[in-house]
Amino acid sequence: MKPKIVRNSEGTTYETSPIERLTMKLSSADTNNAVDYSEGSIGYLSGPPLHIHHTQDEIFHVLKGELRIQIDKEAFDLGMGDVAFAPRGIPHTFTNLNQEPAHVIGIAIGGGFDHFYAEFVAAVAEKANPEQLAELSERHKIQIVGPPLAAMMQPG
Repeated sequence: MKPKIVRNSEGTTYETSPIERLTMKLSSADTNNAVDYSEGSIGYLSGPPLHIHHTQDEIFHVLKGELRIQIDKEAFDLGMGDVAFAPRGIPHTFTNLNQEPAHVIGIAIGGGFDHFYAEFVAAVAEKANPEQLAELSERHKIQIVGPPLAAMMQPG
């Protein structure tokens, strides 16, 4: 494994929607499958469904804005500078409750999240159905166990 420097404007950028963007700065290939390091911009009420990573722990560090994160059954509001740790095997999700985008660092310890994310973005672009997205997640040892946090918070 070789050292790697990633400049501010470098990395692989993915857009899952007009309000959600993720730039993979260090991939599992860069770190001998030890860690994936990404920067993300999370728009209003955006975020993933409640899910479990079976092979990665995740760290979220809010650089700008606010993020509501649910880990297991408890929700926390994170502001600038706050950090959350979601261990593998524990359900978690997050959303941005503010109109301004939240800027977040994501670290997946255990590597391989970069492979999932690249395939996920391609599947979304190809209009994959929910069953196809669930199969993709399961193949990467990610289990969808509930709806996005924003959907859980809305009445009805």
